[in-house]
Amino acid sequence: MYSYILLICSNTIRLSYIVWLLQELVQRIPANVHLKVMYDIACILVQHLRASGSDRHLLYRITFALPSFHAYGHNAACQVKNRNTLY
Repeated sequence: MYSYILLICSNTIRLSYIVWLLQELVQRIPANVHLKVMYDIACILVQHLRASGSDRHLLYRITFALPSFHAYGHNAACQVKNRNTLY
């Protein structure tokens, strides 16, 4: 099984663009590949994907993390839960 790491850092990009990018990646890579994505608002993206009926399948193929550099902008609970670890 292969893994790839993707780092996305931009708070100006809408979630719909990131979801589209992840959908395209998942469609183009082999089914046995699991993506690891670091995103500065990964916690918000994961909540969005969990709430979405059509995009929830991405959570099975992707592990998300919050880069430690961006943690200062998140509340204390988010910092403790997502501190520079893949979730």
